[in-house]
Amino acid sequence: MKLDMLKIAGFRGFNSERELRLHPRLTLIGAPNSYGKTSIAEALEFLFFGVTSKVDQADSKEEYKDSYRNRHFPIGQTAFVEATCVNDDRTTLTIRRTLRQDGASQCFVDGTEVESWPFEAQLRMSATPFVIQHALKELLLVAPSDRFVRFARILGLNDVDAMYRVITSLCTKPEVSLPPKALKYLAGLAQLEDQLANIVSLRPIALSLRKGEQAFDDTSLKARAYATGLTGAAAADLLMALARKRDDLAREIYEGDPRVLRLAADKAAQQLRHREAIELLGTVEFIDEVMALAKQDALSRLQRQADFLGAGLEYLADDPLRCPLCGVVDEGGMLSEHIRGQHAAILAELSTPAEKDVREKLSKRLSTARTILGANWALLRSQTSDLMGVAEPENQKRLRELLAQDESGAADVLTSAAISLRDSELEVESTAEALQNVIEECEGHLKDKTEQIGHAEAVIGAIQLHLNALNNWNEIVDSWADQVLAAADVLRRVVDAKAGTEELSLLSRLLEKPESIRRAVRLKSMLSELKTLRSNAQQSLGEVMELAFDEKLTKSVMRWYEMIRTKGDPDVHFANFSMEKTKTGDYKNARVRIAAKSYGVELASAVSSLSESKLNALGLCVSIASAAASNGPCGFVVVDDPIQSWDAEHEVQFISLVRELVEIEDRQVILLSHRDSWISVVADGCQTVRGIRYTISGYGKDGPQLTERTWMPIDERIKSILQIANDGSCSVQELQRAEADVRVAVCDLTATAVKRKLSRHRDASTLNKKDVRTLLSEMKCPPGLTDRVAATFGNTDDAHHVPTEYEPNRDRIRQYHGALLDLKGWMNN
Repeated sequence: MKLDMLKIAGFRGFNSERELRLHPRLTLIGAPNSYGKTSIAEALEFLFFGVTSKVDQADSKEEYKDSYRNRHFPIGQTAFVEATCVNDDRTTLTIRRTLRQDGASQCFVDGTEVESWPFEAQLRMSATPFVIQHALKELLLVAPSDRFVRFARILGLNDVDAMYRVITSLCTKPEVSLPPKALKYLAGLAQLEDQLANIVSLRPIALSLRKGEQAFDDTSLKARAYATGLTGAAAADLLMALARKRDDLAREIYEGDPRVLRLAADKAAQQLRHREAIELLGTVEFIDEVMALAKQDALSRLQRQADFLGAGLEYLADDPLRCPLCGVVDEGGMLSEHIRGQHAAILAELSTPAEKDVREKLSKRLSTARTILGANWALLRSQTSDLMGVAEPENQKRLRELLAQDESGAADVLTSAAISLRDSELEVESTAEALQNVIEECEGHLKDKTEQIGHAEAVIGAIQLHLNALNNWNEIVDSWADQVLAAADVLRRVVDAKAGTEELSLLSRLLEKPESIRRAVRLKSMLSELKTLRSNAQQSLGEVMELAFDEKLTKSVMRWYEMIRTKGDPDVHFANFSMEKTKTGDYKNARVRIAAKSYGVELASAVSSLSESKLNALGLCVSIASAAASNGPCGFVVVDDPIQSWDAEHEVQFISLVRELVEIEDRQVILLSHRDSWISVVADGCQTVRGIRYTISGYGKDGPQLTERTWMPIDERIKSILQIANDGSCSVQELQRAEADVRVAVCDLTATAVKRKLSRHRDASTLNKKDVRTLLSEMKCPPGLTDRVAATFGNTDDAHHVPTEYEPNRDRIRQYHGALLDLKGWMNN
């Protein structure tokens, strides 16, 4: 896409809103330094990327904070940069980026806010179309490694670079990507290897272990064979025999292994089942079951009363006035009525359906819970029994003696952990005992059939207290586990050294968890292979980049560089781009070299050898080459002040580069310079290119004062048209430009005539065939001349687009030239 219209308000040097019409081929803007010229280029950069290269590449971004918004722009108003873009299919797109007071920006497409541009992904992956003066050398002067990243983007190899960086990061610092468990495996393996290697008798095993996974089975066999020789035990009892022998010898130095053991998977699952069973007992359903059972007992008592009263009623049938129990006569009949009423009430209560007998089930659950409590506590104690012993004063003293000053930290950890766990252990033990008691009490009431809801509530309360104590105990165990394990390892090494049991401990460690060690060995082997992977990736990357340099960048840059070179230049010039290599010919780590030659001899580098002007020229050519070759969404190139530190001859040579971009590469060029005189030279050298030219003649609080200038005097344009028509060697493209210049001249003459005859202003660049005919008729131009002038638009539409099948005609151009002369003559009368 190309740019048609640019609007700026409140950005950088622009305070009041300004509007610039941009030509689809070439727009020239000349302005003295500090007159807002670069603000135009940066406005476009900000519009497309949300940041300017000057700020993005600054060493200190703090210096540029809040530098985008014009300080004079009214608070409360929204600063913005807006451009109308024309796509290849001639559809238009208006994009706007607003700049809020807080520095944040928002994007809008055709008035609708969007998170990003519809062409954002393509834009980020392509070379930038902005050739900004301060950045001309920046690409060349950065560190070779940073230069590589930017060249990869220029060449469209961002994905290759990104993949290489991922591989390099993984290979260089794999620990950053590895999970903690894997790092723990590796650290344990390194420690084990070192300890094995320090014992002469175990060095063969250490050497075998270091050979990697392929030798691991052999390592295990050697360890088992050596352990068998030490213990004489059978294979099935080997690990137990090693532990027993080690403990027997080490007991005289220090008894016990004060580590917080991680439960094995089966025991951990068992502990979980214990807890679930205890929790299940302490539910509302348990209370409901006890209530149902109590109700059933009450119904049984009522049944017995009903049976008793029923028997009394049988006696009353024989003698209604005599009590069936004591024989007392009741003359008033009140006793019989009372007995009958009580019997009826009891029968009514007994009419409720009886609950299912749950006594046996509840008794079994309570008994199981008591058993589980004991088993669970034994399981938990097995984790810390040796550590709890550290809390004893005599053991603390012995521990301090063993762990001298250098290892005193381990003694502190073990002592602190033991004391911390001891208090929690007392809480667990007391709540477990209380729970046992209330369960036994509840069991007794179930047996005696005297259960009440209060008994169930007491069980649930005791369960909750015990679970809380268990949670607290587990939290303390988890918090100390890693520290205690490390400290216990220190203690074990010290005890082994004093007891002479290093071999036994190391062999136990090898044979106890072989799969864990195998995983660590496998991981170590994988990491060692990463070095090879990195080397291979580095070579592959170098080959891909070298090929891209040869086929794309070097040739392309050299093409543009040759356009700027002059015959009188000393032969000290850019030669090529390449990847840096070692003395052995291998590629270095993603570093780009810029080569230069002097009279056929290779120099150290272009950066150190080329002059300031040639580095500027090279930077310009790299930027233009990448922009011209880019398959990104931008069909334009913005070139800001490329001629600083150039001599006059190089400035003239640059004109051929501009024409090449416009005519051969079909790029829209927006060229800005601080020297308006040079802009005039460019305009003169691009007469047939046709474009728009602006001059910034002043600068005030509201911003730059932009004036559109005539590209070339009308007489020169008319003369140039005839010269092309009469030159039999002119190409079809030049004839097309001549015919286009006819229409430009017609619009210029018409606008001038309107100013003279009607005292009105019309922008020549906006006129079309209909406008010209209407205005000439209004100014009483002879109808025949009006028709001839209007006919010059015969091969274009109102938007000045030329049909693809159009072919120029010299005679027709000469006829148009005659119409121009007649129109000029009529205008001057």
